[in-house]
Amino acid sequence: MLKTDEALGIANEDNTKPVIKDINKLLRVALINSYPKGQSHLIEVGDNTIITGRNSAGKTTLMGAVIPFFGTRLSEVSKKNEAVKSFIDFYIPYDDSYLVYEYRRQGEKKCVILRRSSEGQQIFNFINAGYNETWFVTKDATNQRRFRQFEEVKSTIESQGFNVSNNIKQLAYEAIISNCPNRRLKASIRSSKALQTINELRPDYSLAVGRCSFYGFSLIASNILKSKIEFDQICEFLVEAMKTENKVQNNEISIDSQGVDTNKWLSDRNSWNEVEQLRSKFNELGQYVEQNASNQNTLSIIVKTLRGLVKAFDIKIVENKTIEDDLKLKVEAIEQAITQIKIAWDKEKGQLQNEVDDLSSKIIKLKRAKRDFEEGVPGHHQPLAILQNMIREIPSLEEQIKHENERLKTLRKDEMDATKIIENIKEQLAKDLKQIESKKNGLVSQQALMLQQIKTGYYESLSNLGDDKAAKLSLIKKEYEIKSSAIKEKHTQLIIDKNNLESELKNIKCSLELAKEMESLKLNLDNAKTQLNQDIKNQRTAEKYLDETSKEYEKLQREHERLLNDIADKTSDIDDLYALLKDDTLLSFLLRNEADEVLSPLINQIRKSIDPSLFNRSDLSPQWLAPKELDNETLYGLYLDTSKIDTTNNPKKLLTLESITEHRLVLEDEILERRTNISSLEKTIHQAKITKKKANEDVYKANTNVVNTEKDIENKQATQKQLEIRAENEIEEAKSKIENQLNEINNQINNQISASETVDTQMNISEQEIVSHHKLAIEQLEEDKKKREQVVEQQYVEEIEGLKLEADQSQERHDRAIDENGYDDNVIAQTIAKVQHLSTKLDVAEKAKIRVKHYYEFIDEEYRDLPMLFEKRNGLSIELVDKQAAFDKALISKQEDVKSLDERAKDINGRIDRAQIDLISIKESLGNANNAFDKALVVDHTLQPKYTGHSLQDLHNASLAVLNDAKSLVRDTKKNMEKGIYALKAIRKPFTANGSMFESLMSDSILLSIPDQENWYIQAKKFSDYLHNEHEIKKDTLIGQYRVTAHQVREFKSKLDDAHNSLSNFSKRINTKCKEVCEKLEALAIEELHIAISSGIKENRWYSTLADFTDAHQRWANEDIHDTTRMPNQELLSKLQLVQDYIGQNQMNIKLSEQFSFSLRIKQVGGEIKETKRAKVFKDMGSNGTMRIAQLIIYISLLSVISTTSSDEVELKFFIDEIGVLDPQNTRELLNLLQKLGISAMCAAPENPDDVVVPLFANNIACHHNKTRNMYSISQTDDMYMLTQDSELEEFGVFS
Repeated sequence: MLKTDEALGIANEDNTKPVIKDINKLLRVALINSYPKGQSHLIEVGDNTIITGRNSAGKTTLMGAVIPFFGTRLSEVSKKNEAVKSFIDFYIPYDDSYLVYEYRRQGEKKCVILRRSSEGQQIFNFINAGYNETWFVTKDATNQRRFRQFEEVKSTIESQGFNVSNNIKQLAYEAIISNCPNRRLKASIRSSKALQTINELRPDYSLAVGRCSFYGFSLIASNILKSKIEFDQICEFLVEAMKTENKVQNNEISIDSQGVDTNKWLSDRNSWNEVEQLRSKFNELGQYVEQNASNQNTLSIIVKTLRGLVKAFDIKIVENKTIEDDLKLKVEAIEQAITQIKIAWDKEKGQLQNEVDDLSSKIIKLKRAKRDFEEGVPGHHQPLAILQNMIREIPSLEEQIKHENERLKTLRKDEMDATKIIENIKEQLAKDLKQIESKKNGLVSQQALMLQQIKTGYYESLSNLGDDKAAKLSLIKKEYEIKSSAIKEKHTQLIIDKNNLESELKNIKCSLELAKEMESLKLNLDNAKTQLNQDIKNQRTAEKYLDETSKEYEKLQREHERLLNDIADKTSDIDDLYALLKDDTLLSFLLRNEADEVLSPLINQIRKSIDPSLFNRSDLSPQWLAPKELDNETLYGLYLDTSKIDTTNNPKKLLTLESITEHRLVLEDEILERRTNISSLEKTIHQAKITKKKANEDVYKANTNVVNTEKDIENKQATQKQLEIRAENEIEEAKSKIENQLNEINNQINNQISASETVDTQMNISEQEIVSHHKLAIEQLEEDKKKREQVVEQQYVEEIEGLKLEADQSQERHDRAIDENGYDDNVIAQTIAKVQHLSTKLDVAEKAKIRVKHYYEFIDEEYRDLPMLFEKRNGLSIELVDKQAAFDKALISKQEDVKSLDERAKDINGRIDRAQIDLISIKESLGNANNAFDKALVVDHTLQPKYTGHSLQDLHNASLAVLNDAKSLVRDTKKNMEKGIYALKAIRKPFTANGSMFESLMSDSILLSIPDQENWYIQAKKFSDYLHNEHEIKKDTLIGQYRVTAHQVREFKSKLDDAHNSLSNFSKRINTKCKEVCEKLEALAIEELHIAISSGIKENRWYSTLADFTDAHQRWANEDIHDTTRMPNQELLSKLQLVQDYIGQNQMNIKLSEQFSFSLRIKQVGGEIKETKRAKVFKDMGSNGTMRIAQLIIYISLLSVISTTSSDEVELKFFIDEIGVLDPQNTRELLNLLQKLGISAMCAAPENPDDVVVPLFANNIACHHNKTRNMYSISQTDDMYMLTQDSELEEFGVFS
């Protein structure tokens, strides 16, 4: 690529493209079974290329398939195209999918394959030959197209003598194709294997050659494709460009908000001061601890007394409960006997009542049977009187039958006697007439009888209708009673069910299984708490033992150290004694001459006269003088320089050579003795160390047990809470279920009430219908009666007329018989009919006779037992009354026994209740005493008092004397404890408020819990130990932490200064290039365009805050560099607090991309000048086309900074989406500039560009997307003017 100034110079010359041979550039791209599934496309992309198609036709998608050639990361591509999948899944979805890039390098064609691995990762492979479709596409056995798998592709290529490189990953590929310089390469690639691959392939396959490189261009290409024209996005790219040049390491510079926590340090310092101010509270707390120990000793006696009372009360209550239980058992036995008596009496009473009822039933039946005989049964039997009348007519009927039979016999005889016929004709006529008269009379009687029968039938039918009505009403009533009874029974059952459910609702509980589980868990929890108390006691015991062993160990160590120090001191003394004989002091001078017999007496005199302190001085210049030299300044011939002697010293005893020797021997003996003692002591120390180690292990084990038990309790409590929630849920669910059932039952009750009302209504309706029908039937019956009476009257008239006719006929027959033979046959027939009629009446009378016979048999055989039945029934009734009275008397006696026993049981129960009230008071007092009592603090060997033989009243009196003392002592103990806890809580506040500062102390499990009567005095000791052993050490730690914090802040500011310098230098380079580009683009439709970028790090308020602190810290540090215990002054802390404020607001996490200051001034032709320094109004500065040009100018400038290629060596490519936003003049000017810079453009437009810019595109590609079938189509044509719309593209078969 051309250097910018060179390229811009060419851009002002003739716009005809110079002929450049063998420029390294991308030529063609093949899409094999890619997102156009099942297709293979080979498109020309060298020089300028335009892609047309409707929205969502796949224009940007196609550019996304081309751009990876220049090293653009695939993740950046998938953010822009239409695919919602990853690049791999969209562009190379199958194992036989490929994107193949053919490019020219130094006159030779080469290829790059982009494919997916078996793990779904992108892989690049270089080929040292131009593209050949047969490598990837073949025919199968059925002559169908088939895409080869990569192993087959590789084998095919290698079989033709070409090479296929090893698999290459994304970063290595970008380094190879861009010819990444080594200095950048080592900063971005860490793998030695990848570096080796790059170094092997770069000389043969890089697009840029020699020292030329366009490393970093992939970022420019992807940003241009994504049309990033916002300031923030450009700044992010600027940082990325700086990273490619190793100007910065990453986009963020931050200070560790955890490491630099001034608030934490200030909090720690304040906490330390608070503890310091609580020293008086520590003393006060110690007094409370001592008082607590005294109270505990007294409480131990009270507790034992109360326990003795509890035990005595328990025993006595059990004894009384036994008596009460015996009485209750007797009451229960009597009540059971009463129940059995009631059951037996109810059974016997029922049997007697049944017998009485049977007898009453028999009496009623006998009376009813007699009444039926005597009064008759309508429709079945006549009354007894009528039956007896019928019986009385039997002889007359028999006589009439006999008479008629004889007459018949006579008539038949006469019939044969013709002679007699004539004689009797007249007689017969008279008889006939008489008979007709008799018939006439009979007709009257018959008419009266028939009318009577009609009337009787009418009344019988009327009675039957009444009976029918009564039967139907009775049936309806019975049905009503059955239905009503069923409804009432159902209603009663529903009320019972409702009451049961309401009772169940009040007493609802969770399931038995869950209750058992909760009870079991509660028991386990109680056991765990008991275990925790035991563990805590074990812990205290272990800690106490550890404290004792530690003290003993420390005591032995101190003794050991003392002996060693003593040996060292004595050894030093021996050395000093030897030194007396060797050094130049006065004493050594005298000692060396002590053996001289002449000087020895003088030396002794000198010892007696001279200050012993002078013997160890080396500045007196001692010497012996001859007698003639002696003067006033000599002492027994010894000359001393006395001007150096201080006369204020006190004389001390002098050492002689003999005494020194003796003293040395004594010291050596003492050293030997000490060493012997040390040897023995070291054995003891070793044993103590073992004991201490075991005690440590016991404490650790005890602490572990406490922690584990506490965790177990927490887990059980959590489980208990869950079970309680489950129980509540079960209860609520059961309540809801019961309430639903209640609602259902209420609905059913309402339904039953409605049903009852409905049955009542139906019964009323049915009764009305029956009454109505009965009335209609009566009316019909009366009408029938009238009709029948009319028929009888009519028949009577007709028969009377017939008799008249018969009389006339008889007369006529008589006359004719006389005339003919004197005889009439009708006489015999009439006689036969009469006999039959009489026989029928006789049969009825005989039956009546039988009915009357049965009546008398009934009277004789059954009805006569009636008095006996009455007598028996009366006897049973009297027996029933007598037995009832006896039962009532026995029952009252038993009930009085129950009452007596029950009163005795209640009396005993009252005494037990009073005793239990006493016991509750004692247990409450004992509980309070136990709560205040800690037996770990007391060693008590007193025995528990006994109350053998005491009654409940005696125990009551004894308890009164103890309770007052216990109450007073517990109150005093609790009050002292509360004061102690109150003081402890005041002491704890700074420790708990700043747990991280006192982590080692507060991690102690004893201190983690809230102070209570069981641990407050232990906590008090631990806090007191801290005050005496660790408090001053904390101060030194605080000062050290501040110095570390200050160092981190200063380091952070130093990094920001370095970043500021890097941003400033890089911005200057960009600004220079932008200025050069803007000055040369005179043909654009923009009169003025000025872009300036600079670093804005030092413009931030937080930067001045950092600077103020670092300056103040330096001044403080220089004040006294030797004082390491000095706390920071207030000014320094205030400035550090300001720094912390910014850290707390996350303003110290600095993104370099946000630290660019940006200014833009632009004036379009005929428009006003617009200027801004704010990124948020960048897009409002002009049209999208204007902003696109400004963006491209920045990227062109950036490219000139990061790329070292020339336009006559390498052709790069800009991917410009939606080129239509630029007007034709700006488009032509821009493309001509890019051409001169060695950059071709691949542009996308929904419609054909203006005719002015068409010649600038050498390659024309049309895209189409069938959304229904989700099929993509691609076509390349040379005639841009013909292909203006998709419909025309389809018409010309582009997508066929």
